[in-house]
Amino acid sequence: MNDPLNWPTWKKSLAFAPILVFTSLGNWVLGGLAVAIPALIVEFGHDLQGTAQAVNGFPVLVLGAGVL
Repeated sequence: MNDPLNWPTWKKSLAFAPILVFTSLGNWVLGGLAVAIPALIVEFGHDLQGTAQAVNGFPVLVLGAGVL
């Protein structure tokens, strides 16, 4: 009775919805940082390559390590 494989489709979908939302939010946050690169270049005086690596590289590394 409590086996998720025996749940109705609506209940499976309802249980899976938060997984989809939080996965999407994690990817959205990483992609959202890219629009701030020009402002960060001006603010901190670094070049484009260094700023892009710092803004996108470390969060992606941490997101990948978090899976483990």
